Amino acid sequence: MGDKNLRSGVATPHGEISGSEDWQEDEVRYLLSASLVLAGADDDADVETPAISSCGQILEIDGETLYSFRCGNQQYYPGWQFCVQGDDVHVLPGLGRVLGALPESMHPLSVDYWFCRPNDDLVLDGMSHTPVEWLRADGDIDAVILSIGTRGGDVS
Repeated sequence: MGDKNLRSGVATPHGEISGSEDWQEDEVRYLLSASLVLAGADDDADVETPAISSCGQILEIDGETLYSFRCGNQQYYPGWQFCVQGDDVHVLPGLGRVLGALPESMHPLSVDYWFCRPNDDLVLDGMSHTPVEWLRADGDIDAVILSIGTRGGDVS
């Protein structure tokens, strides 16, 4: 699938960044605000600039595969991996297979951006869709996985 090592930087809507960019704090805060936190975790509210872990984790919880990352003392679960219909909450279809195909070294900001930005390989009726939109609409999981390979893991 090509070289998918993204340790040299973090891909975001603004391109690849290093840890010294001023606006990185806004990107991190957005990801934290759009994520769920497990109850009972220590509060990091006093942290001025949260330090996000450099790699996320793929966890099996109640038979479902979920993506998470740590920031300070808390474990975060990005909200895009959950589908809510009324009182029913379930995990994004095919998430486990797609997560298993992503590079383990991808920074959580890069994972978030990859799942939430339109992908030119996922086109329906002439419109590019995000992997999240594609999977929520019961699109072909293999198409999402193949889109990782065609980009060589490039998420910038």
